[in-house]
Amino acid sequence: MKKSRILLVALSAVIALSSSACGGNASGGKEPTVKVWTPYATQKIMRDRSYSVSSEPVLKYEMAKNETEGAQFIITPENDYKVEAFTVEVTDLACGDSVIAKKDINVYLEKYVRIVEQINHNEAYGAGYTPDPLLPFDKAIEYKENKVEGLNQGVYITVKTHKYTPAGTYTGSCKINVDGKKTYNVPVSVTVWDFAISDEVHTRSLFDIWSSYLMNCELENSP
Repeated sequence: MKKSRILLVALSAVIALSSSACGGNASGGKEPTVKVWTPYATQKIMRDRSYSVSSEPVLKYEMAKNETEGAQFIITPENDYKVEAFTVEVTDLACGDSVIAKKDINVYLEKYVRIVEQINHNEAYGAGYTPDPLLPFDKAIEYKENKVEGLNQGVYITVKTHKYTPAGTYTGSCKINVDGKKTYNVPVSVTVWDFAISDEVHTRSLFDIWSSYLMNCELENSP
């Protein structure tokens, strides 16, 4: 009788271990819970820093013809969920019968550089994992780097217009699929102004102002 009980306990332990080993990804096969949000394109979102997010995600561009502009979204896992792999797909952008084709939209994974010492007085960009290199997303998939390793993972998306692109507001969507289980839709809006940037630009673009102003990116310190 005692041997039967010992055998039953051992068998139960084996079944329990087998079940946990086949639970899917590191989050135990549970439903993905992530926040997808869209800060300014010029804002560096650190990989291992928490941010308060309140606005609804939307990728918004305002640009001239014959120009390339970028915007970003951030994936922030919630409830200790671990993102093993995610994909990004952007649709064509339409304005009536006019279209900005997917071939003129490029997706990049933001890579992070570990800054070990803060050498400026700007607390927003101190030491830690700072986004800097941009890896084409198809390469990120090839290298199996399309995952979230910290608190945040940024994705940078550029849109290119041509001289012949009609002015107007183009709309579409960006679909983010997490671990093949859940899809998040982010609206995309591109306003194209009715003038074109010349192929050669000779306007002065470097101005001698305080570096701390440059590091704040925009708004408060941009007269």
